[in-house]
Amino acid sequence: PRFFSWRVELFHHPQRILVCINLFLLSSLAGAGLGYLAGGEKGAIAGAIVGATLGGVGGYNWGRAVALKKESYKSQEDYYRANISEMQSLQKKAATENAVLAKEVAQMDAESKSLAQAYANKQATTAQMKHKLAQIEKRRSIVAQQIARITDEITVRRQVVADAKKSKKNTKEIVALDQEIQKLVSEKSRLEAQNKKLKEISVRCTV
Repeated sequence: PRFFSWRVELFHHPQRILVCINLFLLSSLAGAGLGYLAGGEKGAIAGAIVGATLGGVGGYNWGRAVALKKESYKSQEDYYRANISEMQSLQKKAATENAVLAKEVAQMDAESKSLAQAYANKQATTAQMKHKLAQIEKRRSIVAQQIARITDEITVRRQVVADAKKSKKNTKEIVALDQEIQKLVSEKSRLEAQNKKLKEISVRCTV
């Protein structure tokens, strides 16, 4: 039942389905653009696949940033385990995003330095600088959306922990849930740091 619960919930909220689709497509396009810069048509295809996969972070979290219904589970322990499972799944997605983003940031950093130097030597145009800036800003926007949705998810799960402790039900499941929340907080901090780096890189391309 837990496997299908969030899918059923999404169908009760059509607007969430549209948001998930839009985020999926946006991530695919962004990935394709970055891939093309790195490796032409083959890079574009690979980038689109990676972008679509990582786009699931935003779409998934938008659909799940709601409290699971206790009455859908046989026991409170099952309810808490379901919350733990949600946190573990999202934490893995965020970790994957952080790993790929780190490589993208390094590549954009190197490319922007090279382009800025070329521009200073009048070997690159203003249009090229603006194009690179637009690419960086698009990536920053996607990461910002992911951070916002992860923040919502953390808020919801922290409330589950707070309610349990208030009811003096600080079970081993609640302790485990709290630990998984902290792992997601760490991944969120990494995303924020990398997005800050993207901001610094974008300044280099501003003309």
